Amino acid sequence: MSSAWDDSPAGRGMKRLVALVKAMGDGQAPADQFDPWRYAAAHLRMIRPDDPPEVARATARAWEAESRLIQSARSAYVGPFMASPDAQADAARACLRMKPEIDAGDGAAVLDAVAQCAAHGLALPPWLAAEFVARHQRAVKGFCRTWCDSDAFGDVYPKGTNAAGVRAVAVFGPWAYEVAQGFIDDDPATAIDRDFYERVGEAIGRGHAQAFALIREHVAQSEGLVPPLRFVKEQRAAGRTLVEAMDRWDKERYEAVFGPDVVGEIFGERDPESDAGE
Repeated sequence: MSSAWDDSPAGRGMKRLVALVKAMGDGQAPADQFDPWRYAAAHLRMIRPDDPPEVARATARAWEAESRLIQSARSAYVGPFMASPDAQADAARACLRMKPEIDAGDGAAVLDAVAQCAAHGLALPPWLAAEFVARHQRAVKGFCRTWCDSDAFGDVYPKGTNAAGVRAVAVFGPWAYEVAQGFIDDDPATAIDRDFYERVGEAIGRGHAQAFALIREHVAQSEGLVPPLRFVKEQRAAGRTLVEAMDRWDKERYEAVFGPDVVGEIFGERDPESDAGE
């Protein structure tokens, strides 16, 4: 960031504006109401092997409480999916994952996070609003030549990035995965082999190798939210629906972090009062 900007009246004014934005507070809902930012933070606050037992228990219970709140919000929600509790929680989680990059000065990550909030009807948290305002002000006050200056929002992708490849994964990855899921849903016994990817590729207008690569990248970029096709196949072969398969994927991931007892309560498979007599 240029010292000329820092020392200018506009720069000092911007700092006051950013301070006011940050002073708005965290903007979270009351503790007894679902809040996507609080839910996302609890979801990302994984238990570490070196956590003392009391810290691990507190982390697990916080996640349990937030999970109950989102269940209530789901049952009460009426509206478009993009603004649903689950969609907002996913968007908040994506933003929090980008926060280290934003704190490190990545302007493109700021825009990515703002776009997530805009797409899902999320109010910007003060830490994100302040960063966006600061970068916007540096640009509109003439301290950046273009929006792509590093003091504004920077390049969309690092130099040398294959933009066509990025677009292909973004556009065709979810489509290829959905088509593949449909084939497995129709015939759980189907083999996931070259012929399978030939069929997927034909459906989306791509070859089998590209279909395979698109699905692989889509699963990898989901950071654990999307199960591999072989997991979907195993679950369908066991008689579960696609929805049940996705729920089981979530449950197994959560059990690995929080343990089966807490997850059993979250998924309604264990009576939380059953410990009373133990």
